[in-house]
Amino acid sequence: MKKGEVLATLDAPLLALAEKEAGAAVRQAKGQVREAQAKLASVRAMIAVAKSVILHRQAEMDSAKAALLFREQELKRLKELHEKVAVEARVVAEMEKLAQTAKAQLAGATAALATARAELEVKESQVAQMEAALATSAANLETAEVVLEKMRYSLTLTRITAPFDGVVTQRNYHVGSYVRSGEGNARTPLLIIQRTDRMRVVAEVPERDVPLIEPGVRVDLTIDALPATRLSGHTISRIGFAIDPKTRTMRVEIDVPDTKQQLRPGMLGRATLHLVSKKTGKLDGSLWLPASCLVFLPGKGKQAVYVVRDGRVHRTPVQVGRDEGDTVEILSGLKPADLVVIGAERLKGDGFPVEVMGSPAD
Repeated sequence: MKKGEVLATLDAPLLALAEKEAGAAVRQAKGQVREAQAKLASVRAMIAVAKSVILHRQAEMDSAKAALLFREQELKRLKELHEKVAVEARVVAEMEKLAQTAKAQLAGATAALATARAELEVKESQVAQMEAALATSAANLETAEVVLEKMRYSLTLTRITAPFDGVVTQRNYHVGSYVRSGEGNARTPLLIIQRTDRMRVVAEVPERDVPLIEPGVRVDLTIDALPATRLSGHTISRIGFAIDPKTRTMRVEIDVPDTKQQLRPGMLGRATLHLVSKKTGKLDGSLWLPASCLVFLPGKGKQAVYVVRDGRVHRTPVQVGRDEGDTVEILSGLKPADLVVIGAERLKGDGFPVEVMGSPAD
């Protein structure tokens, strides 16, 4: 199985219909935006017309003012001439009528100008309304597009692809199976995929060694199912930091490349950590063994372990230090490279041959 390979396809008809509905809502919202834009453009054009009408009405009013001023001046001049008996009364009366007409024309032009200005104010208020309607339509369009994007993303989840190169180690559903939502208590996975090019080895470190543990500490690994294979030169990738109150251990993880795919998830093994004292900067010289390695020497009250040398076991006296119950510290009598028999309480005698499975750790 390669990264990106399709693992499963889910049939979700309701989700497909919801995606179509969301697409229709987006198209409708776009139409509303275009409609609002057209109305706004129309009102703005009407404003331009209204402004030109105002200019025309202003010009008419100015012309009416000039005409009235001219008629009033002529009327005044004719009245002066009439007093001197230079002009007949009939001529003065006609000029008075023309002056009254000019006043009426000025009043009409003033009213027309006021009407044009009022119409402009109405159009400007309509622009504000159209701009608000356009903003609302744009927000509705954005909301519809988000809903459509969510539906499309949900549809992509119906096509499950491999996130990395690996192997499907468990399949809980088959073709035609009904898949329920992952909500609630029933959360059975469709597939379980495990990576094969890199394995995560988990080890539990005793509490006494926690102060010496940090990422980068060198680790050698031995796997029970692969006795002839030694995995050395690795380092701690990450630490759990907290100590488990039940086991009094701290979790550490080691990332191990597995290009040959020798390792399998769930395998058991042992990790040898090369701890360095933070005070001296050198490897910690303490040796610790499982308590089952110890036996008591007959009649001496001292303890010993069985060490394998040249294919035979040799009972070797040791000096014991700290006792942690399941493990004990060895102060003297052993070397770090010695092979020690576990479960030695069943052994009797000394020097008998044994067969060593696998290779000793460095």
